[in-house]
Amino acid sequence: MGLYHEFKESEFQNKALEDIAWKIRNWASLTAMPVSKKTFDVIPNYLPRKITLAKEFSTAGFSFSLADSSKDTIDVIAQYDRIVLLGDAGAGKTTELERIKYHFSKSKSQVKPFFVSLNKYVNENIADLLGLGWASLPESQTLIILDGLDEIEAKNRNDAIRRIESFSEQHPSCKIIISCRKNFYKIEKKDESGTLSSFSSYVLLDLDDKDVKNYVQNRLGVQSEVFWKSILTKHLNTLLRIPFYLVSIVTLFLTRQEFPDNKAEIFEHLLNESIKFDSSHFRTTIELDENRKRISDTLTRLALGMELLERNYITNEEYEKLVPDTFLHSLLKHCTIWKKNEGISTTWQFEHNNFQEYLAARALSTKSLQAVQNIVSFAPDFKKVIPSWINTLSFCLIFRMILHYIYGFLKASLN
Repeated sequence: MGLYHEFKESEFQNKALEDIAWKIRNWASLTAMPVSKKTFDVIPNYLPRKITLAKEFSTAGFSFSLADSSKDTIDVIAQYDRIVLLGDAGAGKTTELERIKYHFSKSKSQVKPFFVSLNKYVNENIADLLGLGWASLPESQTLIILDGLDEIEAKNRNDAIRRIESFSEQHPSCKIIISCRKNFYKIEKKDESGTLSSFSSYVLLDLDDKDVKNYVQNRLGVQSEVFWKSILTKHLNTLLRIPFYLVSIVTLFLTRQEFPDNKAEIFEHLLNESIKFDSSHFRTTIELDENRKRISDTLTRLALGMELLERNYITNEEYEKLVPDTFLHSLLKHCTIWKKNEGISTTWQFEHNNFQEYLAARALSTKSLQAVQNIVSFAPDFKKVIPSWINTLSFCLIFRMILHYIYGFLKASLN
């Protein structure tokens, strides 16, 4: 009563209204206080990575100049609010996002990470996927991490894109980073939006040679010297810059304590491992395993066609002529060893030239000796091997049917 009588009635009312107004204006900061940070697990055997702007990468390809402009993903997140992390299959996108999640959960930064895997997305609102507590924080203190835009089932993908864009517009101060395979994303251009409007796309660069050597040394120890001799002899060193193949090749070596003498066995193993990887990765999206033979046959046909063109890539138009079935296009889009490159025009190629050469060799093994002769040697006498076929023919040594014939060709080509 004493406090009340210190104010006139109108003064008390005004004071109360001012207090209520202040509480409303500061509601976000008042309610944010109870939210605690969850600490996520550290990434074991993490290999340091760099990223670069996709529009620069797509026009130049990786080069030493791009290495100079590459950045740590953490630094890019600190500078920009809307990021898409692109990479080919097995490039380590999810691992990089896991590392980002761990970094912001343990650091002194006020930013709190919310991680969502999109592989089971079925048209939910993005806010509903984030769980309790996220809306209690000021938007400037939230980092939304969405992993696997490519893993969303095709019939739901456009809806997901619309909902992500809508969420982005409704929460402009949130930081958002999304991962996607390059096969499934349209990179923004000067006067044209990318798949996600107002997002900047970055490419996850291949592993550094130093980091590859450290990984091999840590896993193989004293055996690493023998490993590197075999790798260099078989010209597989560039493949090791891709995390999926690095792990697969080192594991193969550890399992057998040596590499197969025949290079074709290695690529048959990697081909099978890649299809298993894709089948697991897209298990909620598309049935790859039951279409394994169709995928393998189609890739083989593409490889032979590209060898006949004497190129390691094909254009969109050539792709449609070689594979007119749109369902097969959809299957191959989910395959690790088949990738899209965007630049002035869109092209497609195998993850590594050796996959193309191996599959083309497998195609040759099904043909008659006369047909092989007509394909790989110069007319009219067919005694000299066309130089572009030498590497492919080296894979054919695994196929007993044409062993003697190929040996004769290789011997003649050296004369």
